[in-house]
Amino acid sequence: MIEVFYVADLKQFIMNKDPKNEWHELVDRIVSSKSFGKSAVYVNLLRFLVESTLNEDVPKETAIAAHLFGKDKPTQDTSQIRVYIYHLRKKLHQYFEEEGDLETYTLSIPKGGYEVELSQKAKGRKHQTIRWLPVLLVSLLIVSFGLNAYLLWSKGAIVRTGFTESQAFWTDFIETDVPTMAVLGDLFVFVEKDLATGVARTIRVPDVNDQAQYEAYRDSVANEGLELDELSYTYLIKNSVDWVDRLTRVFFGKKNFNTRVISRVDARDLHDYNMVFIGMQKTAGMFNDYFNESRFSLLNEGRRGYAITIDGEEKVYQPFGDADQKHTDYGFIAKYPGPNNNVVLMFGGIWDTATSQSLEMLTNPAKAKEVEDYLMKEFDEVPPYFELLIEVSGIDRVGFDSKIVYANKVDF
Repeated sequence: MIEVFYVADLKQFIMNKDPKNEWHELVDRIVSSKSFGKSAVYVNLLRFLVESTLNEDVPKETAIAAHLFGKDKPTQDTSQIRVYIYHLRKKLHQYFEEEGDLETYTLSIPKGGYEVELSQKAKGRKHQTIRWLPVLLVSLLIVSFGLNAYLLWSKGAIVRTGFTESQAFWTDFIETDVPTMAVLGDLFVFVEKDLATGVARTIRVPDVNDQAQYEAYRDSVANEGLELDELSYTYLIKNSVDWVDRLTRVFFGKKNFNTRVISRVDARDLHDYNMVFIGMQKTAGMFNDYFNESRFSLLNEGRRGYAITIDGEEKVYQPFGDADQKHTDYGFIAKYPGPNNNVVLMFGGIWDTATSQSLEMLTNPAKAKEVEDYLMKEFDEVPPYFELLIEVSGIDRVGFDSKIVYANKVDF
């Protein structure tokens, strides 16, 4: 039997046990545990929800956003707050299943709200996991997936993301016989062996992002007793899964597309496919050659960023803040003509925050409509080819507020 305390009982519990002592010790044990992780964002969020509950002032999503990101920039995309709460619930559950398995009380945030709930385990019983429940849930998920897949195919995949064939940014990809290739920016890694000790390790150097940079770095350490060797695999950042998912929702039921990493793409592919690149700008490889003809410049010396000259004055846009905390990032969206009557669509960012947000701006139907309206206002049309610089406010590598800083109509 589980005994549940609500706000009044929670206050009584604190008064009886005196936690400005015991209560804070419980929270401290949670946030310092390995299963909870090291993100200050979730520590801040948990403490805020706890204090709000104790004050009988359960916050709304906008209040949570204002607390996390500052009152000057409360997010309008409350779905991102729900994502944070979802992960916080998982962290709490994991703690009480692992390090906190012997705790007298469990802490949770019931679905449907943001009020903290304190539950006491029954005396003499250890919190038990219902072992048959995961099996049942997996079975239901399999059945649900099969049923939804059948319905999607039987109805011609009408249910996708709200996109239609007339969506301005994707028509050139859907209404054509030219195949599409989605290219993911992967991270360049290699083996470094210490000839003196024989120790080999896999490493990544931030300024080494392609073969030419790797060879230059290899030459620079040739006299340092190090031997470098290439690997047959590369690394993808975790957001790559979301990128492929978003593109699949655009093309599902309309067109197949191949997916490759940038290190496995060459100039012949650029000639034969309509290309969609998604990745941090430093991983874009040959796609960065388009900056040679762009109004924008890509800064590679020191801190990376974008620059553009307007009325004789150069403006530089570089990310600032801590990417794992509150920060501002800059992203780049561009549509260019390819070399063989094909199309290149680029979604880039200096960090992965703006990279993901740039893709969302053209794959989320509502946001894509906002971009379309912006271009119509600027140019009285949606240009066939264009460049957009976007500013993204984020936290913990998740983007929230975004705005277009500059738009350029491309005439190649």
